[in-house]
Amino acid sequence: EARKAFESEFAAADDDDDGTVKFDFIVANPPASDLASSDGFDFRREVLRGAASRLKPGGFVVMQALSYYGQHRMANAAPPHYRYCGVVTATPWVDLWTDAHSENVLRPQLEGFALEEARGGTRYDCHPKDILESSEKKIGINDMQCSDDRIRTTTRRITHETTLSATETVKQVVQAGRVPLGKWQTHLFELLLE
Repeated sequence: EARKAFESEFAAADDDDDGTVKFDFIVANPPASDLASSDGFDFRREVLRGAASRLKPGGFVVMQALSYYGQHRMANAAPPHYRYCGVVTATPWVDLWTDAHSENVLRPQLEGFALEEARGGTRYDCHPKDILESSEKKIGINDMQCSDDRIRTTTRRITHETTLSATETVKQVVQAGRVPLGKWQTHLFELLLE
């Protein structure tokens, strides 16, 4: 019954002149792309490019990303027909990896970020400078501010001044045997009206 109701609702969704279904919003949680040749953000850029043809004008892309990418990289990823609205929600600072599997995925990603910095790429905003011991972690602060007046957050931003770079995080945190901290963030992009 739920499937039939969904199919019925989906069939009644707005469509374009060519029959393409248009959505009010698209939710995406893409993985990091190849860090050997890019900044790890290519999949997110591709989601934004592709979503434009499937969104209604004024529709939204809701995208999850690690705080390390930085709000500047998120804003710059938006094609011209989008408005970056900012971070709408984020976890507190949490361990970047919690078990062997997540370490095997996220540690090489962090090391890839450091390599991208060494190649002259945009700096990453990684581990918080004021939390270098694991006993100090997990403060419940949302450090981002949304640029959209309709969405409110009320705390300081994650910046180059408040975080270590990827290179510094690898050297000062990972090589010291500690697990780096990060925030899982949800970013909002609005497709501008045509």
